[in-house]
Formats: sequence, structure tokens, C-alpha cells
Amino acid sequence: MHILCVSFKRPYLWIAIVALGSIAILIYIFLKHWQVYPLKSNQTEWEIDYAIRKVNANYGKQVDTYARQLGLPADYFKALILLECSANVPPGSRYEPHVFLKLKAVQNRILESYNGIKYVHLIGCSDQVLRKMATSWGPLQIMGYHAIHLGIHIDELVGNRSLYLGMVWAKQTYGYLLKRKAYRDAFHFHNTGKLYPKYGKPTTYNPYYVGNGIMYMRKMKSMQN
Repeated sequence: MHILCVSFKRPYLWIAIVALGSIAILIYIFLKHWQVYPLKSNQTEWEIDYAIRKVNANYGKQVDTYARQLGLPADYFKALILLECSANVPPGSRYEPHVFLKLKAVQNRILESYNGIKYVHLIGCSDQVLRKMATSWGPLQIMGYHAIHLGIHIDELVGNRSLYLGMVWAKQTYGYLLKRKAYRDAFHFHNTGKLYPKYGKPTTYNPYYVGNGIMYMRKMKSMQN
């Protein structure tokens, strides 16, 4: 009884205990759900070696040439090619219906813009052209609507210049990251249009996307030494 009386005479003790408990719970939730996720790769050493041999065989000379011309890191783009099209020839394409719907909404003036694309850019475009814009092309899988940003015809992203134009687009869009060698951010930006999150999981379609890219680059560098 004496203990209870003392406790009630000092209610601030209970307030302090409750406050500390609440802070501890919040810290636990923060660390559990908003931790910085380490970069990991889901590739074995053998798979990484095979991938690097493949990209060098299929795209190595082209990437090295364009990288010298544009002042870009060749190893980064070789890794990016592996992430985007597995260094396959031809690289294939990927139609994204949700992008088509966004572009269609801009054309119908339901949306004001989508990733820099406005109504004025889409005047007179048929659904077939919009589907091309909503498709990713080339070894770097550049979205078709970026042809507008590059000031080129969309079919140029499909042809022989697709790799060069993709590298030009990357330089124009996030070249500042490559210049700083911020490759974690660069890989994430290429895939999502956003920097690698400071807290929480990456938002790439494959959670190992950035980690695999970094591992490819490290392996290529070690092979050059």
C-alpha cells in the first residue's frame, strides 16, 4: 500500500515509463521496417563469370567505343545490359500496358503530363504509335516515349543505333550520378526513375537488380587488374 501511495504521488514517473516504452516501440518498428538494406546479389560466381563473358562477346566492342565517345563508364553499361536484356542479341522488347494507359490519358487530356510527356507531344499519334512509346527497346530497354526527349524518331530506338541512343539518354538524364560514380543510385534510377532509397527496400522490379549490377561491375574490374 505504501508503494502504491508513493507511485500515485509521483505520476510523472508513470508518464516517463510510458513515454520511454513508446519510444522503444517506435525505434523497433523503424529498425524493422525502415532499415538500410545491404546490396546483395542472387548470382553465383559461375553465373557472374558467364554473364560477363556473354556481354563482352555480344556488346563489348560497341560499349567500349560509345563509352569513349561519350565519356561514360563502360563497365556500368555492360552491367546494365546484363540487367536489362541478359546481353541477348537481339535484345527483345517489353510492352507495358500501364504506360500506354497513362499516355492515352495525357492524349485525352485526363492527365496533364506523364514523365515529361504532354498533350502537345501526342497530337495525331495513333494507338499503334502510343504502344511503341509504351514499350522498352534496345539493350538498355529505353522506353519508347523517351524518343521525344531525345528529339528522334521512335523507330531509331529499335534499330542499330539503339545502344548508342540509350547511352546518350542515360548521360542526359542521370549522367551526374555516373560522373560521381554513384552507381547504386544510377542503377536504381535507370530502372525506377528514382534514387536508391536512403531507408527501406529498393523499388526495382527485381530486389537484386542493383546488387547484381554492382557485383557485375566489381567482377569486371577485378578481371581487368
